[in-house]
Formats: sequence, C-alpha cells, structure tokens
Amino acid sequence: MKLNRYLGVSSLVISALFVVTGCQSIDFSEIPSEYRVSPNSAVVGDVPHDFSELREAGFENFTSIFGIPVVATQGVSQDTVLHVRSVLADYLDNNEDGIADNPRVVFALQESNAVAAVFTTFGEVEGFDERDGFNIAQPFELITMMQEETNSADGFDASLEEVLHMVTQLGFSLAYPNELGESGDTLLVRALEEAQDSGDYFYDDPSCDSRCQATEYFYWAITSNMGLQDQRCDDISQEWALCNPQLLRERNPAVVELIDNREFRIPTVSPDGRYEPRIP
Repeated sequence: MKLNRYLGVSSLVISALFVVTGCQSIDFSEIPSEYRVSPNSAVVGDVPHDFSELREAGFENFTSIFGIPVVATQGVSQDTVLHVRSVLADYLDNNEDGIADNPRVVFALQESNAVAAVFTTFGEVEGFDERDGFNIAQPFELITMMQEETNSADGFDASLEEVLHMVTQLGFSLAYPNELGESGDTLLVRALEEAQDSGDYFYDDPSCDSRCQATEYFYWAITSNMGLQDQRCDDISQEWALCNPQLLRERNPAVVELIDNREFRIPTVSPDGRYEPRIP
C-alpha cells in the first residue's frame, strides 16, 4: 500500500504528521503501570465533548480501546467501527488477556493524540481534505482508512495495515526513539538498510520519504513474521521479498531481533477482527 494515500490526501498533512513523530518529546515519568480494557466498552456512540474537534471535523461515530479513539463518518457501519477497534485492540493486547502488552506504547499513542479514522470511500477522504478536515481535527493525528477496504472477503483487509501504521508511527517509534525510531541511526533504520542492501525491500514511490519508508518497512516485517503475507508473495513482490517468517529470519535477522525483544512487546499474532479479552 502507498502510505501517503491513507494518511490523508494533503501533502501538508503528511509532512505535519512526520514532523510530529520525529520531533515530539513525551515525558514517560508518569506512565501508568498497566492499561486494562473496560468491561462492556465495545460500543459505538456519539463523539464525546472532550473530542469536540473531531465532531467539528465531521465524525459522528466513536468508540475507543485503552483510551485510543476510533472514529467514523455517518455512513460507516457500526460493525466496521467495531472491527477496526478489534484490530487495534489485538495489536495492543496481542494475547487478549484484557491488559495492554506494553503500557509505554499505549501512553505514547495517547500523548500523540492518535486516532483511527474510518471513512466510507476514498472519495469521502478527498472531500474531507478539501474542506480542511485534517486541520479542523487538530490536535488529533488521524490515520485514515476506508470501510470499502476493510472487508477481507473482497480482498486484503486494509485496516490491518493502516492501524499498524498508527501503532508503529505514533506508538512504538515514540516510545523507543533510539531503537524503533523512523529516522537517524536507530536499530530499525539499520534493519531497513540491511533489507535494502540485500535487495529484499525496494520502495520506489517518490512521494514516500525516509520516514515513510521506515513505516512501510516495519509493517512488512511485523506482518510477515505473523505469517500474514504468506499467501500474498506475488502480489507484494514489487515492494517486499521476505513474505514469510522463514525468509524474514534468514535474510533480515536485524529486524527479527527487534521483534523478538520482549522489552518492546511487538505483536506477533495477526488480528482476526474478533477481540475477545479474558477479563477477570
């Protein structure tokens, strides 16, 4: 997927988001020890007053998980909103025990005002951009996706990619800037360069700068390790060659070392769209 298509149509919006992820400093001194899912919280309602900027931007449906909002425009079904929430929940609570795997990552997402925003179609996103919706929604950082692309029966579920972009860009990269940061001499960038040098990662979109390429790369690595790309090797071969866990471990061990590092708690199981936490 071309990342800039889903972060919003405006190049100014894209640039602003990358500046936030690269320069924002978060004080982790008061991070909660854990985040637990609230029982019976999987409901869709009106956008709360605390998120008035999102209401003014045109969103009418709201839910959240671990304090991270998922919003949608009027035409998006509640089933789709809850599906996106489940995908986000599975990435953050990969073992579904009702407790977020890494509080530091959740805290970073909250502090960076990350929001998963669902539209009906790409045309609706274009109209949203034309009426300055991304600026109206500030200070919230919207990662956008379309309802028409979240039905896996019609092809690959785009929410698996876009939600993970949000989690890595506004979560992991800010929580661990020296290791998982998307620019500079970080461990993630070194792993990316290893994949480029071996000819296994070749992203040639001129509109995608180095940060964007790091976001895309981390998505390919995490989902390939999950086995999520195993049946799509031909479809993604123009961009990524390590489409299954075995190839990834053989040819790009630097990123596997990051994924296996238990400090980060990077998800290893693919979301199935059915988040069913074991709540005591």
